[in-house]
Amino acid sequence: MGNRANIVLVDHDGWQLRYSHWAGCQSYEESPAGQVNRLAELFVTEGLPSPEVSASAVSDAGERPSPAEWARFERACAQVRTAGKAA
Repeated sequence: MGNRANIVLVDHDGWQLRYSHWAGCQSYEESPAGQVNRLAELFVTEGLPSPEVSASAVSDAGERPSPAEWARFERACAQVRTAGKAA
């Protein structure tokens, strides 16, 4: 049957168990983690500079991101757009 994801729908009639072939195949690619992974692969493939994020940015403490980190991210995004590779 291939990949599939089970989905539970709850409404006034109760619970329904359904499955979605699309969700099983595409859910990771469409998730935030999948999009970040795709962007990281694009940086490597196109030889673009990778944005750097400080440890405090992901630990929910400190300044997120620093002005220098944000500037690097914006430059990398501009390079992706210029290269015509943005989704």
